[in-house]
Amino acid sequence: MTSPQQHPATTRRGQGVTADGEFYMPTRVLFGRGVAGQAGARAAGLGMHKVLLVTDPGVQAAGLTGPVRDNLIAAVDSLHCRLATPASDALALEGARLVARYIRRAATSPADIEARCGMAQGSLTAGIAVGLTDVAGAHCLAEAIGGLYGHPHGYCCAASMPPIMEYNLPVSADKYARLAHAFGITAGGAGDEELARLAIEFIRQLNRDLAVPPMRQLIRAEDLQLLGQKAEQNTSTPSNPRAADAAAFTAMFAREIAA
Repeated sequence: MTSPQQHPATTRRGQGVTADGEFYMPTRVLFGRGVAGQAGARAAGLGMHKVLLVTDPGVQAAGLTGPVRDNLIAAVDSLHCRLATPASDALALEGARLVARYIRRAATSPADIEARCGMAQGSLTAGIAVGLTDVAGAHCLAEAIGGLYGHPHGYCCAASMPPIMEYNLPVSADKYARLAHAFGITAGGAGDEELARLAIEFIRQLNRDLAVPPMRQLIRAEDLQLLGQKAEQNTSTPSNPRAADAAAFTAMFAREIAA
């Protein structure tokens, strides 16, 4: 774990998050014969840790293949966003359905073309949904973590989704019940709140299956107040369906590391 830094936060490779929550990272565009075969080494040189869609054996040989966690989080953050619409909900739920169906296969078998295509479609659909709305509380938590410690954004988002869903449960149970159906969860006679809790547990189990580090491994207890403040300062905080201030975000972080 790297030491907390003042904004703009940067990692050793130059990626980072500005005080306004904007991401930046070095980008290079290469042309010419044989360039594709250099993709793995180039990606590793930029500090990338995980690449999902592998189009060249060099990327897999470099040990960079793995699941992208942020696409499911984008779908859920769009679903419970204050700016959500029936159209964005339909896209978010379809994106979540596809990711839930294919992400484990894509993680364990990067050469599985069907799983990779399913993940690509899920990522696209979730991306369109969040483009119609905004992100919400999960990204407020995640960007506070990533900005302070430089952890991969996908890990931060995945670890942040269950606590924000639990916080939003009083106002978003119906949305999460629909999410449970998208995940393929069946519980005869269950009400919205029970289904919502099953959806939250589904995401927690998915994180465990994909070896996502738990929150207690991503943050330090002595930084709880600072993390809460940074989460509150995020420009997407007003998009969360339930109002949250620094104290609320701090409590979410604290509950997760105490679990």
